[in-house]
Amino acid sequence: MLGFYYRLALRLRPFTSVIGVLFALALGVFIWSIFFASGRENDPIMLLGLLTSLWLLSLLVVISWFVNPIALPVAGDRLLVRLRKRLVIGFQLIVALAVTALCVAVLFATARLLPLVVREFAG
Repeated sequence: MLGFYYRLALRLRPFTSVIGVLFALALGVFIWSIFFASGRENDPIMLLGLLTSLWLLSLLVVISWFVNPIALPVAGDRLLVRLRKRLVIGFQLIVALAVTALCVAVLFATARLLPLVVREFAG
């Protein structure tokens, strides 16, 4: 799992600034729709802003956490160095599981809300 996120972060690294600008824009649209929109419960602009910002947030987390390779413990390392490297690997695994859970939750939310957004935009 860590190898997958490392390769994904390396591929997404050149687009970090673009993803950051799109995230800020989507978050701005979401916040604007909360305060200044029509006040409908199922506002499609608010839902699209929320879903887009969550997807872009997950990409930014992947880029920021997994772009650096993980130093694996070597048999010649001292005890505290091996312990520190194992703690770093464990913490990265916890972050990887959290990012995976975020992506799965956003995927289910997208699948549930996208027909509603299409229906709202269609009429």
